[in-house]
Parts: sequence; C-alpha cells; structure tokens
Amino acid sequence: MNIRTLTPADLPAIRVVSRKASLHQDRTPEQWTLAALKYVDYYPCHAGDTSLALELEDGSFAGYVLCAPDADAYFQTLEQEYRPQIETLSPGSYASFLEAQSYIREFAREYPAHLHINVVPEAQNLRAGSRLMQALLKRLKEKGIPGVCLGVDSSRKQAVHFYEKNGFTVLRDAGDTLFMGRRTD
Repeated sequence: MNIRTLTPADLPAIRVVSRKASLHQDRTPEQWTLAALKYVDYYPCHAGDTSLALELEDGSFAGYVLCAPDADAYFQTLEQEYRPQIETLSPGSYASFLEAQSYIREFAREYPAHLHINVVPEAQNLRAGSRLMQALLKRLKEKGIPGVCLGVDSSRKQAVHFYEKNGFTVLRDAGDTLFMGRRTD
C-alpha cells in the first residue's frame, strides 16, 4: 500500500472512487458531474499538498482523502472557479450547496481544514482509511494547521465509528448530520 500526494492528473480516478462510495448510485451523468464539481474537483487542483491518494500494491487507485487547509481560500476559489459551472448544470443549486457547507466556516477558527475521505470496499479491511487519515493528520500538523472538521450522515454508523476511532469528536449534532473535528496540535 502506498500513500502519496494527489495531483490534478488523479482527478479521473478520484471521480471513479467517489462514485463507488456514493450513497446515491441512481444519479444521472449530469448529477455525477455536479457532485464532482461540488465535492471532488477542487482538492487535487487547489489543495493537492493536503490531499492524499491511496494505491494498492498493484498500483491501482484505491482511495483518497481530500483536504482543504484554509476555509477562506476554499470558498473564494469555489466562488470564482466552480460557481459558474455549478449554476450552469443546476441553476440555483450553488446557494443550497454553500448552506450545506456552512459548517466549514462555523468551525474554521479552531478547525480551519475540512476533509472528505473514501476508500474502495476491497481496501477497507486493510486499515487503509486509518492509514490515509493518520498521514493527513501528520501532514496538517507539520504545516501548522491546528484542526480539521467534517460532516457525516449520522445514520452511517460505521463511518462515525471510523472517525471516532481516529480521534474525531462531535462538534455539533444536527440530527441527520454530525459535524466532527479533530485537533492536530
């Protein structure tokens, strides 16, 4: 198993893993593109040094952790580069997307970074997710980034357990979503 820094060339592989891990397998091609614009494409292009790829021994791409280290830079780039594409595909959806991402700003003072992590099923019992997470936390600490947050569907008990096992605690319980964070310092 190899963990390395993501590059923009990884974008097609990231999109494939994102689709495999999605709870919404019935999306149309346009909906998949929209989801990638909202939740995937930013990171390898603008936050590659804090986003990591997981490769199996055979070199296949098996997962990722996408992490934006700075909330302000993230939202500024979204507005400038991604909003036009999102609005073209789904007029009016950018505002609801920003509202769903508002937790990032809410916790940015203590947890300036946020993350998304996905690992293909065949790598999940190899502690691959924990290895990715620990590599990210180490990198954030080295960069002086004091904390990272995320949002997770509260019904995804295995995911919640994974985050707790990796030192995350609940910052806010919003019923269907738990907002969790972990300090790196």
